[in-house]
Amino acid sequence: MIVDVVSIGSTSRPEYLRAQNETWIRQRHDQISVRNFFALTEEHHPMADDTCDATSLLENAAICLEQSNDTAVRRGVLSYGNITNATHAKLWYCAQKRPAIGLGRVVADTYFHPPKTDNAKKEDLPDWLLLVDDDTLFRMDVFHTAVSQLDCDESYVIAGRHIPFDYPYGGWGTALSKGALVRLYQPIHCSTVDALALGNKYHRHVCAMLQINMADELSFFVDGDSLADLMLKIALGQSTAFALSIKGNSSVISAPKRTPFCYHSDWLSGYFFSHYILLGHTIPLFPSCPEPLKCWIPPEILTNEREINAECGQDLDIIACHYQTPEMMRRAVSNVTS
Repeated sequence: MIVDVVSIGSTSRPEYLRAQNETWIRQRHDQISVRNFFALTEEHHPMADDTCDATSLLENAAICLEQSNDTAVRRGVLSYGNITNATHAKLWYCAQKRPAIGLGRVVADTYFHPPKTDNAKKEDLPDWLLLVDDDTLFRMDVFHTAVSQLDCDESYVIAGRHIPFDYPYGGWGTALSKGALVRLYQPIHCSTVDALALGNKYHRHVCAMLQINMADELSFFVDGDSLADLMLKIALGQSTAFALSIKGNSSVISAPKRTPFCYHSDWLSGYFFSHYILLGHTIPLFPSCPEPLKCWIPPEILTNEREINAECGQDLDIIACHYQTPEMMRRAVSNVTS
């Protein structure tokens, strides 16, 4: 089983990404191989654009709330109101863009647009792609047990834990099968009746969802975009009007501004994974671990989330742990291998 891992990190704490790479990413398994570790930080996108400015954070949220009728999307926007520290707000707000930038640019380039060098070549899609935070500890052996009975060529998106609205909680990991990645990167054509008639069920569903337009995604869509392209444009604020303005006459003074980024990353990815890739179905939790309740701890029994997760790496049947320090990761992997 070939697995690629995308980890959302920051240059402010590189020791977390380093610890992941030195522990569970590098750990040897007989039946699973981590091929690529995409460690994403601010270096993968500029922080200088106006939508990353903490002083405009609440103004952006107010604009975003006017743009969507979807309850889940609005909940994601409202979460920005909890940020009070300006420095932290800027780092946190920009980090919400990082999964979409990673999937739409860094990962996509690896699979489809490798650098033009003598040794570079396109890579096949992995059997599974994991999307995690930099403080996530993931047990690859337990993951293999959880998904080994699934056909990775089918479209699966599986969460380690749910936030409200059954979207994946990023810190507990989200897995996309090869079939789901095909849908994520497939060009979408909705501009003509012939294109819709020739499309499969998934293609027609995507075009219908674009017309429903719950997250204002139609403002960003250009025929031929993939879902990954669309998520990337939303993260970068590149609406169709903005894209046309920068390609058009440079003498135009009143060019459209970038569209504010409106969403918590969990809501943005959860929305597209559920409503698009899974045809509107709920994203399930990881199936059939040796002891299912240990794969996901229900919220009602979480009395102290951070305290419980501080020791979860000591349990050999837990699939993912959040809020892990580098020391916790090393200790947990040491316990498993000893």
